[in-house]
Amino acid sequence: MTNGSQRCLGTRFYVINNCWSIFPDLTLKSCVVTCFDHVGKMRFVENGPSLPPHLIEEQAQGNVIFFCGAGVSMPAGLDSFWALTNRIIDTLDATKARKALADKESFDRVFNVLVREFGREEIDSQIYVALGGGKPRTLKHHRDILALSRGASGNPQIVTTNFDRLFEQAGRDVRPIVPPGLPDIELNQPIRGVVYLHGRLADPRQPEEIPSYVIGSSDFGRAYLAEGWATRFVKALREKYTIVLLLPHLEGIEAGLAALSELRDKPAGKIRLTAVDHAAETILWPALAKFLAEYPDIQIDLVVDNTLQDRHLGARIGITAVLHTWGSAMTHHPHVYMIVPGGGIALDGSRWISSRPAFLLPVHVLGNCSAASSSPG
Repeated sequence: MTNGSQRCLGTRFYVINNCWSIFPDLTLKSCVVTCFDHVGKMRFVENGPSLPPHLIEEQAQGNVIFFCGAGVSMPAGLDSFWALTNRIIDTLDATKARKALADKESFDRVFNVLVREFGREEIDSQIYVALGGGKPRTLKHHRDILALSRGASGNPQIVTTNFDRLFEQAGRDVRPIVPPGLPDIELNQPIRGVVYLHGRLADPRQPEEIPSYVIGSSDFGRAYLAEGWATRFVKALREKYTIVLLLPHLEGIEAGLAALSELRDKPAGKIRLTAVDHAAETILWPALAKFLAEYPDIQIDLVVDNTLQDRHLGARIGITAVLHTWGSAMTHHPHVYMIVPGGGIALDGSRWISSRPAFLLPVHVLGNCSAASSSPG
């Protein structure tokens, strides 16, 4: 993509590409603020961005969100995502992750390899060391964006996928906003500060700071697919605001979209199921055969356990369960509703066998089964 401002994804997205190099003699703030004051003139530097009137009007009304990626912090001396990945691999001498990177695995998958090899706590510590130490070379770009992003209320309106706290260093009045405490845009809750969409840099040595980064493929899967809170936030953001993407290049967005697409098309992981032999043979295995052929990256651990039905009740028991991941207020609240019949069907299928009136099975029996099913291996 060449330098300039381009409209994309309908009428409410604007991409200012290579935004730092197109103002060799003027700061971004002075150039664009001048543009806000002179609506009739849309280009101030030869080959610079042409700013649409709609964008200027929306900013004046406080309807513009500035969406910032890693390129915003690179002039301050921080790593790109690629450099951060390599730095951590070299520091830990992570041979498995280095091989994954050499095999051209996506960065999010490489971080999954790092977490499996060294643990999440160690990787969180390395992220803090890489991004939290040292004095930034400059905060000029962050100050410019803060000034441009202030809406009618005077508060910054920024969403960033960066972990670093440079916006907070650039402006003392900046309020950090982190998941899960994101504003509910559909309920007209405003963005008044900097939203750290993928997490905010946290010092793991401080008990009050809990790192929660969206950086590995499993993190992206939870945020954008399984739990979907990030998807809902971005969707609502797109529908309510005009969004300005400030990135040196669009490769970061394209790589992220490609990674999400790959996650959506190729789910991976391990599922453990426990069932009696009749359910395993007649229901689960026929269904799983087709499922595994379609999703080869998923491992199924099927445990056949007839302990409860054979020894203690003499019947085939079952339950009905429904998983809810969100509460009535649309907040993240995973919970399960279950119906457990008071008995089961006789092993020969001839009749219904009721349990004792006071309980289905003795507590110690259920406790032993639970302990056995949750033990390693």
